Amino acid sequence: MKFRLLRIVNMSDDLDREGASVSIRMLVVIPSVFSAVRIVRESNFSRHTQQLVSNHNTIGRSYIYDHKNHFSFRHASVELFVAGPPPTDRELESFYSTAAEYGIKRSQIVFSDNNLVTGIAALESDMVKELYNASEQRKVVLSDSIKRLDDSLALYRAQDGLCDAVAREVMVQYPTVTRVVLGKARTLSSAAGAQSASRFVVLVETTAPLVQAELDKLLSWLRVRLDQKQVSVIQSSPSK
Repeated sequence: MKFRLLRIVNMSDDLDREGASVSIRMLVVIPSVFSAVRIVRESNFSRHTQQLVSNHNTIGRSYIYDHKNHFSFRHASVELFVAGPPPTDRELESFYSTAAEYGIKRSQIVFSDNNLVTGIAALESDMVKELYNASEQRKVVLSDSIKRLDDSLALYRAQDGLCDAVAREVMVQYPTVTRVVLGKARTLSSAAGAQSASRFVVLVETTAPLVQAELDKLLSWLRVRLDQKQVSVIQSSPSK
């Protein structure tokens, strides 16, 4: 006679082993995820503070000569080391607004009290004076460049207006003139040692050629009207 063999399985042991395995995996994975998120957050914050200090290293007459990032579990902050006279409230507000554009909150900015020099005597430091003067010189150079550009643009517009007025006056004085072209040109002679020079060239198209006396009179008038000694007049018939 044969008896069936019965196998008794303890399901709770299997469940305990499976639960322990899941718990171990969670203990390994979760800290790794948090570490990755923290590394990305700190890297972004460090990049933003570097960009802020590089592009905006002055607050009024104060100069940011160094910075240091601080990170904790839930908070990131930047410590700014500043030299020079303390900035005004308005200058600070402007800096906070600029920092916000880089994703840095007001609460994340700390000015180092030990490095904030009070009073104009701070400028006696050679390093601070050099940094401050360099910043001021860059501003002056930029301002001069803008002024020269504005002056050039104003001169260009004035010359355009002068040329239009001269062209109309020529056609009024000489009814046979149907078209006037004015422009400043550079001339260069083939003679040895000759240098290039600038002169005004005036092209007039006429229905009937101007006689030499009229051309001489027109040339003299143009030199006075354009305030230019070097003026050439060329006449041609209208193109068909």
